[in-house]
Amino acid sequence: MTEVWITIAGLVVTTVAIKAAGPVIVGGRELPRGAYGVISLLAPALLTALILTDTFAREQDLTVDARAAGLACAG
Repeated sequence: MTEVWITIAGLVVTTVAIKAAGPVIVGGRELPRGAYGVISLLAPALLTALILTDTFAREQDLTVDARAAGLACAG
């Protein structure tokens, strides 16, 4: 059980370090104008990738089945 908690603690520390890296690196500096466009499009692109991967991937293969029809009806 101790190994599990050590692993969880390591993951927590790593997650906090990754999330803190952005504000620490950027600091109080102004971002370039092009960066705002990239940042604003990043979340929709990641969400789309997750949805499409979950819809069309089955283990290591791409499949078109009833999930694709459900996505088409929902969209």
